[in-house]
Amino acid sequence: MNRMIEGKTRKTPGLFQLALAMAAIAVCIAGGQNASADQLQNAKLTAQRGDEAGASARIGLGLIYLYGSGVKRNHVRALMWFKLAAAAEHSAAAKYCDLIAARMTPLQIARAQALAEICLTSNYTQCD
Repeated sequence: MNRMIEGKTRKTPGLFQLALAMAAIAVCIAGGQNASADQLQNAKLTAQRGDEAGASARIGLGLIYLYGSGVKRNHVRALMWFKLAAAAEHSAAAKYCDLIAARMTPLQIARAQALAEICLTSNYTQCD
């Protein structure tokens, strides 16, 4: 599947590429390194998919924002991505939602829910 980004056609990563990208993101986070711009962009493209790979990419994006890997740490954005993964019935998403929500105020949680709804209703085009 191809997507237009900034006037360029980019191919959405396949499952194997997604697995490699998510593994690289996990290694970056575990090692205290930042995810690269390409890794972040590939995860965002894959998050648009309606399959298990898309849900896994949403978990990866949640982790990126949770730990501030290549982006500014943002618990609201992290919870937004975890909620989007939960909406796709990702098996680990509810656990991530509960863990991060325990550290957030009710206002932050409501903001994350509102952002998730905007992202979902825009078909993942308004998620930033």
